[in-house]
Amino acid sequence: MNRYAKSHIISILTKYESSLLSSELYSQPLDRFIRQHMKDNRNISSTDRKTIQGYCFEIMRYKVLLDEISKKPLSWENRLDSLVHKEMFNK
Repeated sequence: MNRYAKSHIISILTKYESSLLSSELYSQPLDRFIRQHMKDNRNISSTDRKTIQGYCFEIMRYKVLLDEISKKPLSWENRLDSLVHKEMFNK
């Protein structure tokens, strides 16, 4: 994963988390949130789009586990680093 994709992943998850914590009565599901981000950033290549979407969903899926194994203080960047590190051991 390159730094460009990593920065978009962290940006998406940070904005998504803040939308969930805001006082809005209804927030978008993650897939719609990612789709809107991709529309706003059309310069992202198709390969990076696939990478970004995959990691966003995987981080949200394993968030509780990643909170346990990630470096403290918890941040999306630390969770992403833990996920990438975990995947390297599984290969």
